[in-house]
Amino acid sequence: AQEVFDTLPIRDVISWNALITGYVEHGPAEEVLNLLKNMSMEGTSPNVAIYTGTLKACCEIGCLDKGRQLHVEIIERGMENDLSIANSLVDMYSKFTMFSESDNVFGRMPNRDIVSWTALIAGYAQQGQGHEAFNCYERMQREGLSPDEVTLTCIFKACARLGTIDRGKQIHHMI
Repeated sequence: AQEVFDTLPIRDVISWNALITGYVEHGPAEEVLNLLKNMSMEGTSPNVAIYTGTLKACCEIGCLDKGRQLHVEIIERGMENDLSIANSLVDMYSKFTMFSESDNVFGRMPNRDIVSWTALIAGYAQQGQGHEAFNCYERMQREGLSPDEVTLTCIFKACARLGTIDRGKQIHHMI
């Protein structure tokens, strides 16, 4: 894919996105940041898909500083309220245990979906913050959203970490 891309006489946001997505999904994720830099030098502006992919790559390679830089750029471009981008930011900050930042992004989201909630719940569950994961899970349900398989997997992880077998049984019964 890189060889074909390199021979393209004209590179647009779609061709950049295809290559970046390939590196995000199949690695090496480090190459995503180089591509983003090269894309910018060629005068192509990132779209939603490129930002979400690059934020994911930042998580995979442990590059919080670059993720924060991208967040600033996203705000400057007025794209922070895009649901996919906001979900990616919540996910990124949660994975880096930056819960105040993930909560901040989450709180400013004009719309939330199951992915938004699950990103927050997963972050808390993965980082041993089971009580916070349950609080989010209950808030999600109060807002009228039902958990999906991924959300439930995260909640069961929180149950396991907290040793709350009764709560796990209640959720299992609900399922």
